Amino acid sequence: MQGRSDIPLDDKGIEQAMAVADALKAGEFGMGFDAIYSSPLKRARKTAEIVAGELGEEVKSIPELMEIDCGMISGYTISEAMRRFPEMVGLFGSGLWEGRYPGGQSHQQYEKENVLPALRKIHDLEPGRCILAVTHGGFIMTAIMNFLGMGEYRPFLRHRLDNCGLTTVEIRGFDKDGRPIGRLRELNLVLSAQHDHIIDVYSKEDDVR
Repeated sequence: MQGRSDIPLDDKGIEQAMAVADALKAGEFGMGFDAIYSSPLKRARKTAEIVAGELGEEVKSIPELMEIDCGMISGYTISEAMRRFPEMVGLFGSGLWEGRYPGGQSHQQYEKENVLPALRKIHDLEPGRCILAVTHGGFIMTAIMNFLGMGEYRPFLRHRLDNCGLTTVEIRGFDKDGRPIGRLRELNLVLSAQHDHIIDVYSKEDDVR
């Protein structure tokens, strides 16, 4: 659980970012970008800077693109967190959406305070443009749930997002509740040559989710 622990990219992460940057520059994903936005956390910001350097763009930071605040369990595996904070057992069961991480946010809060405002802000700042947003797994999964109109979150948590995977969405507007209207176009695009660089960040003991 990294949450908002502001850890830097390691060498593997830099390798992954460079692979994606080279691919985007070469047009392997078949898309170009008009602007690049990033979470201010070091691991996302560095990824964005590597890509931006190859594409000749600047990086703009938006605080709302940060990962969910996991509070006191940041830095622990899920199993470790449940041992140290017994109240977490219920949270990782049926109470995951509403339950709040000790000293942090709930996923429901995160959607309301981070994900929906970030989507709206970027849409309003860059109308009609193609934007690359470098963010985190929690943000991407929550955004996708909105585009798919999923009221039930648990089935989607079984899906894994690869580091430096590319997910694309099209936003046509927002409904009265501030949720995006549009479509999910691609999910977790990863270069075939990049599979050697991918790390499964979930251990077997965390399958409790």
